[in-house]
Amino acid sequence: MDVFVANDTVPNFLFYNLGNGRFEEAALPAGVAYNGDGRATSSMGVDFRDLDNDGWEDLVMTTNANEGFTLFRNLGSKAFLDIAQAALLSSVSLRYAGWSSGIYDFNNEGWKDIFTANGHVNPNMEQISSLESREPLLVFLNRGNGRFAQSAVGEKSLYRGAAFGDLNRDGKMDVVVTRLNARPLILTNVTEAGNHWVRVRLHGHRKSPEQSRRDWRTNSRDDRFRITVESRDLSVARTPFSRGINNFRFLS
Repeated sequence: MDVFVANDTVPNFLFYNLGNGRFEEAALPAGVAYNGDGRATSSMGVDFRDLDNDGWEDLVMTTNANEGFTLFRNLGSKAFLDIAQAALLSSVSLRYAGWSSGIYDFNNEGWKDIFTANGHVNPNMEQISSLESREPLLVFLNRGNGRFAQSAVGEKSLYRGAAFGDLNRDGKMDVVVTRLNARPLILTNVTEAGNHWVRVRLHGHRKSPEQSRRDWRTNSRDDRFRITVESRDLSVARTPFSRGINNFRFLS
């Protein structure tokens, strides 16, 4: 397993695991040290999942206002490309200061979406600029064609942290967000997509490897997704795992 580190106004880090207890930093040759404009951004929240269903995990980063969020598409062969502008993600996020981010299929139609918790660093931004300090939550719905449609969610606030999970076990991903000087919010997913979903719980033995990885494919398209569950003393095991799909029958 490799390690990506989002840095603030300096180049990001990408540490490739050499498999011998050592790591090699290779963010620059991999294309993730800077955004598509060749600039180091105020990188904040980061999440990595397969957004285009090609089997490779992509990277999404939130940034400060006037920078635009970043979307690094994983090209394979240790190479990434910032496609945030073409994906309609960068320009529409310019006015926002993003913090936590999450990549999940919120409407269970087989394509993962992007959630960001936003709020300016300066709580009195209105006094010194045309920007607002309190901002809405954002959901970027994946259209399945390499582009995203932005939708604002909830009242404006100074949002910071976000955690994700199916809290009521209805197959839809819910969100808990924190905000400065206010109580956390629980956002229940009430999307009426009408699509199917599947929950998987992996069982193993104490002496089995720490990480279990499985690949599945549905019959709606060559749509593969990977389940990764880790169990260590200081980590959180993501189980059970829920996944939205257009058609429930598995091919393999």
